[in-house]
Amino acid sequence: MMDPSTGILQAMGLVKDRGTKAPAKAATSRLIEECYQQGVVVMKAGTYNNVIRFLPPLTIDQDLLSEGLDIVDKSLAAVQGAE
Repeated sequence: MMDPSTGILQAMGLVKDRGTKAPAKAATSRLIEECYQQGVVVMKAGTYNNVIRFLPPLTIDQDLLSEGLDIVDKSLAAVQGAE
């Protein structure tokens, strides 16, 4: 039987510039705060603290997943250009 705490892990790295791939630490921190204010908890990770981890449970409902991802998308738009 599967442990109910088991989930999927996805991650997204934020960079200042796609060419140089310089880590966008400030934008990552702002994104985490913006998501939290909207009810979605994401985790910061990575050597340069510019990676966002998504850890939904395997049993997440499609509607709830879509709602959470919409919040992340809106939060990204809100913090775009933070660095």
